[in-house]
Amino acid sequence: MTELKSKLILLVEDHAPLRQMLAMSLESLGYQVTAAATGDEALALLEGELRPAMVLTDVRMPGRLNGLGLAQWIAANRPSIPVVLQTGFVSEPTNGYAVLRKPFSADELIAILDKTMACRAD
Repeated sequence: MTELKSKLILLVEDHAPLRQMLAMSLESLGYQVTAAATGDEALALLEGELRPAMVLTDVRMPGRLNGLGLAQWIAANRPSIPVVLQTGFVSEPTNGYAVLRKPFSADELIAILDKTMACRAD
């Protein structure tokens, strides 16, 4: 694990069972997790006091702001926070962000978190 271990991840996922499973998986690996069900909810947290080490967000979500829009807001307003997009759609536009394709294994999740944090440290 990289320096992210024991740091905060903002997890944004509208599908409650997947959100709960991912949060538990990340916590079992030693991460702190704040979860949001929509991009709008995540944005409200980020506009407040929350400063996660990374954001892991689904691309397609209900509400005003989808995951790609959230990633773009983060790039413009909190550029030090890396973003990993997760999607089950092959043709999803990702605009150069790191992507985790659903379904994914725990090893794939760990690898992309490590890779994204390593790129951030460079």
